[in-house]
Amino acid sequence: MRYSNVPEASKPPLSGNEYWMWRLARARVEELSWITRRIFGANHVVDSYYKTPDLWHESIPRAKEVASNIRGDNYTPAICVHGILPRCGSNIVHDIIETHPDVVGRSIGLSEFPLLCNSRSMDAFFASIVARHREVADNVTGIEMMSFLVSGWMRDLQTRIGNDRTALLKMPSVQHLDLFPTLFPRDKLVVVIRDGRDIVQSTTDTWKGARRFLRNDVAIAREYAAAAVVIEECLSQHGAENNPNIYVFRYEDYISRPHESVRSLFSFLELDIDDNAVQVAIDLPVRGASSIKVDGRASWVPIQKPKDFSTSSKWTSWDHRKKKRFAKIAQKALLDLGYESSEEWVGDTRQAKK
Repeated sequence: MRYSNVPEASKPPLSGNEYWMWRLARARVEELSWITRRIFGANHVVDSYYKTPDLWHESIPRAKEVASNIRGDNYTPAICVHGILPRCGSNIVHDIIETHPDVVGRSIGLSEFPLLCNSRSMDAFFASIVARHREVADNVTGIEMMSFLVSGWMRDLQTRIGNDRTALLKMPSVQHLDLFPTLFPRDKLVVVIRDGRDIVQSTTDTWKGARRFLRNDVAIAREYAAAAVVIEECLSQHGAENNPNIYVFRYEDYISRPHESVRSLFSFLELDIDDNAVQVAIDLPVRGASSIKVDGRASWVPIQKPKDFSTSSKWTSWDHRKKKRFAKIAQKALLDLGYESSEEWVGDTRQAKK
């Protein structure tokens, strides 16, 4: 079931400066622009960061046909968990679903499945092929190539785990989420959302050094605002009314109403549940929580959840300047996702300090 180990000689360098040199040597021009903008604090969330190439949309019917040809019409739908941003709770949602005996998650050997968020890379790959063989562009499009990759990979996964089990995949990103119904036509999508202010605080509490430098509160607020737009657009085009395979999981509901939250999620996924299965999901150990440190760092090894465990509304300790900075960038996202009804959360706090 698990992927076999790749021989060491075939692996790229995966740590230290050697990795970054290898990675930069293979970066696309637009990626270098994003990285440079982030380093200097400029807005890196340009259109191409989240926007799917317009030409791809014209070839969606053909891409769906490719997916059907490769995967067939009777495969067991996979479950794909996509979080609005890292630190949104996608890990806990993945672990909740993985408690079900019919689901295969981490044991596949892929803790994350970064395909949709790398759609622009496929566009670059398509361009490089056309540059050498121009006649390819008369017969194949970029999104078709993406469908070849996604559908082939998913069929291989299903073959490994068997048709009687469900593959579970996760990615804390909603970049190019609009492509999901095309590339995963029968699969189920769970979109995890969380208050962006708590995502900022969790990131600050969890990541230090270079990772924190590249993910400061302004950069996260910009990504949160853009990601919220992506989710809203995806739901408006492919939401429950048009596509019963998309579900929005609110992280705070799991914290405040865990039984109801887990039951609703399992019901959407059409997984058999009973009281014991729900309780197992609720009592899951904590993985990577910013509030639980081991040797001063967040631990990705499962740890028993404390009785008073809570990860919501940590942002309330922010000073007025930090709240105002976040609101200036991502206030609309808070409103659209239902976390605030007005900007009073910023003004009221300031008044209270006087």
